[in-house]
Amino acid sequence: TAWTRAEWKGEEDVEAEVLSHAWQAAVGTPAEYRFGALAELSEARLVFDSDLNRTDPSRASGQRRLLNMRYFTGLNDGPFAPPATLVRDFRLEALGDDGAWTTVATVRDNHQRLVRVPLAGVRACGLRFVAESTWGCERPRVFAFECR
Repeated sequence: TAWTRAEWKGEEDVEAEVLSHAWQAAVGTPAEYRFGALAELSEARLVFDSDLNRTDPSRASGQRRLLNMRYFTGLNDGPFAPPATLVRDFRLEALGDDGAWTTVATVRDNHQRLVRVPLAGVRACGLRFVAESTWGCERPRVFAFECR
């Protein structure tokens, strides 16, 4: 039996579930780690909301369906844009032992759900993520922000 999304969960239930597992804030609001002492970092790993429940906006409304990983493109299909919820531009800032935040990485035009940012040689007392824009959503959602 094939179930439609409406049969197993309502739209409100899906949205509430997504929000319960994500950090969400206005663009420009930082999410940060503070370490007990100066630490050497090698990488940051982020997982953004790529709206896996979205429908295909490039198709006629009667043909829209959940299809996030296309395996074909029709002759009349429009462009398939990144999801509005995905973080487009962001920066990572490191907190120095002098108490000042310094930008250590900047990412522009991101279109990936999973982003790994190399931080080789960065020594910091803290690390923060700042979303600068999304592909259309007012409040970016982040499912994971980790560093090592």
